[in-house]
Amino acid sequence: MKIKDIYPHAVFDHEIFDIVHHSKEVFENCVFVAIPGSRHDGHDYIFEAIAKGAKTVIHEKDWLFSIPQNINFVKVENAKKELARLLKILYGDLWKDLIVIGITGTNGKTTVSSLIYHYLSFMNLPTLLIGSNSSKFGDLYWPLVNTTPDLVTIYRLVKLCRPNLKYVILEVSSQAIRELRILGIAFDVAAITNISQDHFDYHPSWDDYLFSKGLLLTRLKPGGIAVLNREMPNFPLFESLTVNSVISFGKNNGDIKYQVISSSLKGLELALTSEGQTIMLKSPLPGEFNGENLACFYAIGLALGVNFSEIASFTDEFGPVKGRMEKFFVRKRLIVIDYAHTPEAVRQVAEFLRTETLQKLYIVIGCGGERDQLKRPLMLKWALENASWVYVTEDNSRNEPFSQIAADMTKNQSLANYTVIPKRSKAIQTAFANSTAGDIIAILGMGNDCYQEEGQILTDETVVKRMGEKNGFDG
Repeated sequence: MKIKDIYPHAVFDHEIFDIVHHSKEVFENCVFVAIPGSRHDGHDYIFEAIAKGAKTVIHEKDWLFSIPQNINFVKVENAKKELARLLKILYGDLWKDLIVIGITGTNGKTTVSSLIYHYLSFMNLPTLLIGSNSSKFGDLYWPLVNTTPDLVTIYRLVKLCRPNLKYVILEVSSQAIRELRILGIAFDVAAITNISQDHFDYHPSWDDYLFSKGLLLTRLKPGGIAVLNREMPNFPLFESLTVNSVISFGKNNGDIKYQVISSSLKGLELALTSEGQTIMLKSPLPGEFNGENLACFYAIGLALGVNFSEIASFTDEFGPVKGRMEKFFVRKRLIVIDYAHTPEAVRQVAEFLRTETLQKLYIVIGCGGERDQLKRPLMLKWALENASWVYVTEDNSRNEPFSQIAADMTKNQSLANYTVIPKRSKAIQTAFANSTAGDIIAILGMGNDCYQEEGQILTDETVVKRMGEKNGFDG
């Protein structure tokens, strides 16, 4: 395709080899889209993009320099919107005949998307997962930085897998919706797992957060289905945002109801009831909150019309999800790694683990830098109320001083059963050293995310496994 096929008034015609919005990805005959961002402005990289071979530049701001010969400059009102339009033109029928599932919500997105991905794969249905734990397709794996990558990356991943692809699952964050990272993608199923406080560093108000999540429902195809948590306080709002059919789920209300028969560290036994029929499921996923995740997974499956004849054998074996309630046994202590990074997630995990030991619960927890400050004291509050002792530590401070984050977390706390240890690996090791056989240590906030200490790239799992190698794993 040539540029004049899209912009007939372009001064210089050329083949379009790719569309990019990162200058480092530019090569000969690319179209470079200069997107203003909160941290970086693509307009500052236009000269670099031209030097690398870009022949057409899409921009929002006035260009105050002379235009190089044989370079097209196209000014638009909204560069992100234009990027979405160009990708749809260049990639043509990329999404044709694909079944696309979008999953959003404050907590549970990764677990639900993993359940759907692995069940479809279990049923030999070719599926691409794009989410916070990476992107996966069969034996292929691509690490990702954000829960929802940029639109160019999404298109490239789908194109890579396209010849044998049937389903695409996207974890969708509220930021991604607001930043138009899914613009132009139409969904067959859009699910909202639950809503609680998060991302108030980004969203100016609670209403803005809610409507950002709800906008996913407006991206449904005609005939698409919304899957909603019936017991969210904001269910009526979300239901009103779509004219499509809705399948709801909940513990006491919804089209699919779930009842937790038993819950322990070994997992769940669950009864799911839909249209008068009840099925019994067992799952190694621990915590009653995973009952909600399993019900959401089941509702999405019903919306897709998948064959659930093998669901019992699947749920019996599936788990754990990487970085979500992962269990390690070291010297008769249970160590649990979980991504809980919102007040509600910390509450659920901490309350569950407190009931699972007759001895002590230790929690290692931090809060991300340059992120929602309002949730910091709430997260620590739930940890303090449920743990014998809490270690406040580093959790990706970015460019914010850890001392400020710790001060925000500990401010006005009525309980003082905590110690501040900035170095995360030392906080984990200290919790272990102060524990005894039968205790539980919960390491919250980062899941399987990487962090750097003294030149080493670590994860919480890496630190725990090193302790296990030194002290001895149980079983």
